[in-house]
Amino acid sequence: MADRWFLELLNAGFAASAAVLVVLLLRLPLRRAPKLYSYLLWAPVLFRLLCPFPIESVFSLLPARAQPIPQDILTAPTPRIETGVAVLDRTVNAALPAGEAAASVNPLQVWLWAAQIVWLVGAAGLLLYSVIAAQRLRRRLRGAVREEKNIYSAAGLETPFVMGLFRPRIYLPAGLADAERRYILLHEQTHIRRGDHLWRLLGFLALCLHWYNPLVWLAFSMSGRDMEMSCDEAVLRVLGEDVKKPYSASLLALASGRRWVGGTPLAFGEGDTGARIKNVLRYRRPAFWVSLALLAAVAAAAVGLALSPRSGREGEDASSSPPAQVSSSGAQAQPEPSASASTTAESKSVLLTEETANGFIRQTLSTLTLGSDDTVSFRLPPSIPADENKKTELFISLSATFSDEVATYSIQNIFDTKSGWQGGEQRIEKLDVGRGKLTRVFMRVAFMTKVSETAHEIYAADYVELSEPFQFDTPVNIVERSVEISGAGATSTLHYTMQNGDSFKVSLSLPEGVALSTSENYPEYAATPDYEMPAVVAVKAGVPIGILTLGEFGTDDKDTLAQIDTTKNELPMPIFSGIALPNHVAYENYKVCRSSFSGANATAKYLWQDLTGYGGNAPDAPWLKSDSILAYDYEKIPFFISLNLTDGSLSAAELENLAESIVIMS
Repeated sequence: MADRWFLELLNAGFAASAAVLVVLLLRLPLRRAPKLYSYLLWAPVLFRLLCPFPIESVFSLLPARAQPIPQDILTAPTPRIETGVAVLDRTVNAALPAGEAAASVNPLQVWLWAAQIVWLVGAAGLLLYSVIAAQRLRRRLRGAVREEKNIYSAAGLETPFVMGLFRPRIYLPAGLADAERRYILLHEQTHIRRGDHLWRLLGFLALCLHWYNPLVWLAFSMSGRDMEMSCDEAVLRVLGEDVKKPYSASLLALASGRRWVGGTPLAFGEGDTGARIKNVLRYRRPAFWVSLALLAAVAAAAVGLALSPRSGREGEDASSSPPAQVSSSGAQAQPEPSASASTTAESKSVLLTEETANGFIRQTLSTLTLGSDDTVSFRLPPSIPADENKKTELFISLSATFSDEVATYSIQNIFDTKSGWQGGEQRIEKLDVGRGKLTRVFMRVAFMTKVSETAHEIYAADYVELSEPFQFDTPVNIVERSVEISGAGATSTLHYTMQNGDSFKVSLSLPEGVALSTSENYPEYAATPDYEMPAVVAVKAGVPIGILTLGEFGTDDKDTLAQIDTTKNELPMPIFSGIALPNHVAYENYKVCRSSFSGANATAKYLWQDLTGYGGNAPDAPWLKSDSILAYDYEKIPFFISLNLTDGSLSAAELENLAESIVIMS
């Protein structure tokens, strides 16, 4: 829970930082305008700093995503952020630590824990400083004399100020001239009337939450400056522009030369006195129609800054989307691409079994459609299989990969392991084609069983992948995954057909006496999840000695894959994190036998714990080992090859020769 809250805090800080940068740009054309309008622009920044959730809209003025850090970043094999700023994404993602197979704790979890400790110390320190400073000031004010209502005077004060929350008081230095007193009271009463003391306190609380962010410090400082200048201008509007010079003289005489870090007090002479005097002397009250136009423009900008751009990560609100239309021919009519549609159908309860789960998954995947209007859509069957124990839930992931002209890639996570679905629901999502050329659409549908507060295990899952050349406005044609074995003599070729119809080949030269067979002939080796390719069994003298399977890469980010040193005798986690990160398995003695710029063939030792009969008591379970061959080529196919063999079934030389012989052909 603490991790989730902290990630939300970081996301809010990032969105607010983007808003600060936009406000700084918007203030440039307002340099000569009354400072009230600049002051109003800081309101959405404060809203973003304190609001725990984004409000998405196409009218957002922000150039970046509101939630760049996904909630599953701690469990992702290759953690990554998506800000929408390619340079920033590449820089940060390159620095984030990937999971390590031999580590008991994800390094990123350690980073986050340390960051939370540092953040807590900083926030507490800033609050403590403010409380101590306020208490010291209160001790100095013990001798203050009440003049009238909420107005007090005290000897030894450098400058007048407002202090207090629900019953704010105005404190004046003793011995002020009548004219000065009039200016100051009007200034401080304007603060109170506008509630500046409350807004300033909220701003300080936001600063305590985001103290690590230099842009928040800048916003706190500049909003205070705009607040004071707008109050100066309010005095001039009441008393007339004839008081500019004496008012400026009062500012100069009562300048404190300091800025309070806390939320209170609001001091008359606080901050940049020189800039305030210049602003007073050049102030001109604008015409009514100019003021009205400025107010409308600033209000529109403030709303745009408070809203977040539609990222598609969590989808859109179903209640705000029109139902999908069906034409007389029965074909689904696509709505306008600017909206994300969702419909819900009445459904009967269906009990969750492996059969109903897999049937539901296949039906859902078969509706995936890439639209020619830059949309991607799918529809759920009317009934979602329900778990009697309410521990197994439906999760859907949907993403699109884009490439730009300089061969860099970015991923639009439309749904990132999203739950909370309803039967019959239809989604039509807008693709972010501004990222570049679409190269891939990936959808995964899974029923996941909750095994702890932070972990789920797969009950049933499958996926489909769309790649170039794309077929538009037609549901995906899902075919049965298959593998066929051909070849003569020692050389065998595996012909793989994927669910979307894509195919590729893998050839290898087998040691004498070893042959390959499909898992249909050896049912004990066919116990792989339904979403995986059928296994291939290695047989020696009629006895199974191993199993060859395909696995997905830990990441499909081309920049991350390109950074792999394929010649290094170290298991590359961006490729193998899916099989290397689980707690009860490990790989040792990874040795590259042959490599290219985009792939490698290697031998290794595969270790795993046999938990049979141990009731999940891992410390007491024995560790077993077997020989393993691992191969990949990310330029050819997005899968790695894993061949696990009974320990000692092949000699070291046979293992190495077999590893070297593997050739992946796209």
